[in-house]
Amino acid sequence: TFLGRSGNFTGEDIVNIIFQPPACARYIATRLITFFGIDEPADDIVQPLAQLIASNNFELAPALSALFSSQWFYSKDVLQRQIKSPVQLIVGSLRALGVGISQPGAVDNALKLMGQELFNAATVKGWDGGRAWINTSTLFARYNLPAYLGTGRLPSIGKAPPKDPTGMNSRVAYSDFDSGWRPEIDLAQGNVATTDGVVDLYIAKLLGADLDPRKREELVIYMNGTGDAKTHLNDPLLPDNDRRTRALVHLIMAMAEFQLC
Repeated sequence: TFLGRSGNFTGEDIVNIIFQPPACARYIATRLITFFGIDEPADDIVQPLAQLIASNNFELAPALSALFSSQWFYSKDVLQRQIKSPVQLIVGSLRALGVGISQPGAVDNALKLMGQELFNAATVKGWDGGRAWINTSTLFARYNLPAYLGTGRLPSIGKAPPKDPTGMNSRVAYSDFDSGWRPEIDLAQGNVATTDGVVDLYIAKLLGADLDPRKREELVIYMNGTGDAKTHLNDPLLPDNDRRTRALVHLIMAMAEFQLC
């Protein structure tokens, strides 16, 4: 007797019985929504997807297609509601800046520092995700290393840490990394001629959403270097422009908004 049914069941029979209760489709729908969308979905979001999964004999392609093409998936209820995993953070940084992974070892070490070593989860269930990605050990790595992978610059610190033979020390592991990103190419392709245009270009590239006007203004003030948020001409050939643009990108990557997806 299994789940209220009796018989001389094979293993395949048991699996078929497991799939019959409505709770099975609801469980799969909930897992899909929490992985791709939000951590605590409401019943009116879960139930329609569960019904779609059951009606398609548990084929996931129709369910994923419906989820990814729904208006809800791109609404304010979903966007920037999940903390990016280290993989999402690193890969998203490199893709946003249009660079490849020229040194996979550096990327692997960055993931370890942020708590996600590929193919080596702490337990068989995988990583907890969500708020578990943020702690005192990983926060600075999340702020600094993705930006460093994009800019090739390691933020300065007061005292150089001792060398670590395991390669887990950030300064040792990343001091020679160069992603190949060149800001002047971005500015030329975007036909950007003003300082606020530079800010808007990288807000769009890195955040993909509108930024609070006060935060945007602070970024423009930084990019201007004149203490005001007015529009100024941006000359990419000036000696200080490359450094300031790279630092601007680092500031955006260190924002809470960049940690979310």
